Order: sequence, then structure tokens, then C-alpha cells
Amino acid sequence: MSVIFIRERDPADVRAKLPPLSPRQMLLGLATIGITEADVEAGLGDDALALIEWRKASQFERLHPLVVEMGDYFELPHEQIDSLWLYALDL
Repeated sequence: MSVIFIRERDPADVRAKLPPLSPRQMLLGLATIGITEADVEAGLGDDALALIEWRKASQFERLHPLVVEMGDYFELPHEQIDSLWLYALDL
């Protein structure tokens, strides 16, 4: 289990300091809340640049526009994404 100490109190500052996730961690984390890789790709639709970002990323940053866009698409509150992110770091 990873322990992360972040001294910031502003949630946006905390999000900015979260470590990146690998594609594997991202997919496993999403799977725990019932979101599949196919669901993500369907949400990105025909946006060629977003699909390249999704399919070819070597890591995902918490505040990357693609991650924010996916959170909005799936109607996930920022706090839920933060909790899921911390959980996925240990996967």
C-alpha cells in the first residue's frame, strides 16, 4: 500500500501533486467502477487526437485535459476521481 503525504489543503493543489497512473492502473481503476476501455473510447467518439492520447499514453496525469474530460463524460465528481486515483496507485 502506497502512502502519499501531500501538505496542500486546496483540493486543486492536491490533485496537481498526485502521482501519474500507468495505463494498466488506469484501466483497472476504471474497471472497479464499471467503466471499460470500450466505454472510454465510445465517450471519446471520433475525436482522433483524444483517441491517440488515450491509446498511446505511457502515463496519465490527474489534471490532464483528457482525464478531466473523461470525468465529465462519466459524471464523476472530482472527489470520486481523486479517491479512485489513490486506490489505483496500489494496483
